[in-house]
Amino acid sequence: MRRFLGCLGIVLIVLVIGLGILDRVAHSAAQSELAGRIQSGFQLESEPAVAIAGFPFLTQAVSGTYDEIRVTMGEQTYEDVQVSSVDVYLREVQAPLSDLLTSGAASVVAGSAEGTVVVPYSEVQRRAPEGFEITPEGDLLRIDGQITALGMAVPVSATLALEVTEEGLQAVPQQVSVDSVPIEAVQDQLGFGMGFSTLPMGLQISDAVVRDEGIAITATGQDIPLSQTPQ
Repeated sequence: MRRFLGCLGIVLIVLVIGLGILDRVAHSAAQSELAGRIQSGFQLESEPAVAIAGFPFLTQAVSGTYDEIRVTMGEQTYEDVQVSSVDVYLREVQAPLSDLLTSGAASVVAGSAEGTVVVPYSEVQRRAPEGFEITPEGDLLRIDGQITALGMAVPVSATLALEVTEEGLQAVPQQVSVDSVPIEAVQDQLGFGMGFSTLPMGLQISDAVVRDEGIAITATGQDIPLSQTPQ
């Protein structure tokens, strides 16, 4: 009896180890397939890093529902704007394991997504009025430089608030400091826009905040197909 129980224990241990290995292999294969699918389907410049959350993986695979999948991308270009990073969380992803592991299968859909796109200040600076410098100041941008008004070179400084528009982002002057000329004469020349009609996975901008590393754009989306057909 002891020998039987010992053998049974060994079998169970081997079975658990085998299932653990199988779980990790399937997990890795699914992440790799999904990364390639996203790169191809959304025409990304490089393959993203994909992390399927939750353990064990096989229980999610059997149900065909994945609570959260994180997709991390490096530098990408959208509408002539180069962003330094893109971090997207896909939630309520519906995908049978056979479809998740099969190239070209189209029945992999994320119920919702929320991402953060970081625009470095070098890109923001490219869109600023000529001769002006952009720096972060708390939750606003600061713009400093000179402007020609009434035939004079006038030093100007101001803060800029970020507003989300249908076209993307708009930097709108708030507190303007200028000598010798009326504020109205320079205010309209300080603001500028940044177009983002296209974002990864068809996400739409919902908010933008100023951070030390750049402008962090929050974007969201619903019912996103993760196929290899370009969107």
